[in-house]
Amino acid sequence: MIIIGILLFLCISSLLIPFFAKFGILTEEAIPFYFYEQILLRNETYLNSLFGVFICSLISAIYLACSNKRINHRINQFLVKKINIENEMSTQSYSLEFFILSSTIFSTAIFLLFFSHTAFEWTTSGEIPIILRDLDPSFLLNDFYTNASSASPKLIFAKFVNFFQIFGLDWYSALYLLKSISVILSPPLLFLAYVKISNKWMPNNLETSFANIIFISIFIGTLGLFGIPQFLDRMAPFGWGAIQFFYAVDSMRISFLVGLIYLILKFSKTSCTFLQISLLCISTLMHPTIGIINFIFSLIFSLPLGTNRKNFLILFLESIMGIVLPIALLSAYFDSESILSARDFYNHYVETRLPQHYKISSIIDIFSFVWVVLLILPILISNYLKNKNLKILSWLIFLSFISAVFLQFIFTEIYPIKAIMKIGPSRYTAYLSIIFSLLMIIILSHLLSDKIIFQNLKKNFLFNIFLISINFLNNILSI
Repeated sequence: MIIIGILLFLCISSLLIPFFAKFGILTEEAIPFYFYEQILLRNETYLNSLFGVFICSLISAIYLACSNKRINHRINQFLVKKINIENEMSTQSYSLEFFILSSTIFSTAIFLLFFSHTAFEWTTSGEIPIILRDLDPSFLLNDFYTNASSASPKLIFAKFVNFFQIFGLDWYSALYLLKSISVILSPPLLFLAYVKISNKWMPNNLETSFANIIFISIFIGTLGLFGIPQFLDRMAPFGWGAIQFFYAVDSMRISFLVGLIYLILKFSKTSCTFLQISLLCISTLMHPTIGIINFIFSLIFSLPLGTNRKNFLILFLESIMGIVLPIALLSAYFDSESILSARDFYNHYVETRLPQHYKISSIIDIFSFVWVVLLILPILISNYLKNKNLKILSWLIFLSFISAVFLQFIFTEIYPIKAIMKIGPSRYTAYLSIIFSLLMIIILSHLLSDKIIFQNLKKNFLFNIFLISINFLNNILSI
């Protein structure tokens, strides 16, 4: 109890110190002057250290509290008396249409109330000169950036935006329309992708009440909850935030959304092979790296379930027609070879321009290891469940992210290779919160399907709080 109290004190103190220092509540007499000064100067090293203490002490306190039978018993007694956790989940089934409509209404409200209503966003601004050059070949003829970018795959996105002229929209209106569609449709598309993929993995004996827990968890998570840890700058793993929160319209965002539709069709019971290959091809043409990531995503969640001749043929066609052919066309049409050596390319592109994304040696910090530990957790749980497919899936996900980071590091900083640096394997970590949360949802469904494990979980106060939250939302949705 004393140790938990100390950890909670460290947790609260490390969280409040920056705020107290900023507003003058905490003075230099209370803590060492140099430390106080660095906090006021917003020194990233010191702020990251404080945030690290907060995360580590919070996790340690929760772990010790969950491990203490006395604490568990007392909290569970309180929950039974005050909130009545014994109420069973409703067996009412909810339609996909209900969740999709609710998700769309919610995201529309968020967009209208909280988003800036302009097409001019940070990454979108880099696309505008190319869009204008595509409309007018004489636009900024002496501008180096416009000349170079117009002769790159970015031209595909520019032509896509200008395509909307046939509907009477100018380039700005088209960009704003795409931004609106992107923000509003992202949550429902994510929800559908989660449901379609998890349905392939959920046990057949899962009761309706437990299925409701899964679907409500997915519904709430895809509205933004799943991506919050990766959305925080200090928690962004390996240089990339959560891709589902990239709201500025550019080739990467469009490729991501097209990729979600591809995944939905891929894991649907009745899928159209031609359409899903076409979508993967469009995703790759828009942004080759994101197209490759979408294909790897589908591979990871489909291979452990086994493949027959038909599935293997579809995978082969997807790899050739959806990945290899588009990249070959882009390479043939856009001569991307330059006079820069691999080392010069590294100095200009990685070291000078985008070290925050691609220079792994300067990105790795304590929070990177937190994510590694989180990726190990599903492996341990799947071993406990003794589920072969879950073990393979957990290991594939763990190895895919670790491999992406190591490939980025080795072929960027140790043996620079231009092709690898252009692809940027570490960009794959932008999908980390999506893939990790989807894996945990699948594992949760298997935990709930085992009655013995479920009864053991109900002895843990954290699990009971989770059930209370889901039951509360279930009651609201049942109104």
